Amino acid sequence: MKTVSEIMTKDVKCCTSHEPLTTAAKIMRDVDCGSVPVCDSNRVIGMITDRDIVIKCIADGRDANQVHCHDVMTHDVVTCTPEMDVHECARLMAQHSNSSNPSC
Repeated sequence: MKTVSEIMTKDVKCCTSHEPLTTAAKIMRDVDCGSVPVCDSNRVIGMITDRDIVIKCIADGRDANQVHCHDVMTHDVVTCTPEMDVHECARLMAQHSNSSNPSC
């Protein structure tokens, strides 16, 4: 069986919760992605998406240099370990995809 480590991106860029949204946006631009994990040390504490930035900041006329990632990120994220079987990970994602958590 394949493990998550065999298919996951290895060099993930993340931001911290107290960084401005512009930091997350620059990471998205530089690595060409639409979401960035928000981390405290090596622990994922949230996710921020390009849509979060637009809907929760820009559309309200707020300054993305003044709004922090923790202000708009999804807080209750579901994670898996690199050692987890990919099928188990898929089941976990499916189990949480019907919840109100848009990061799943």
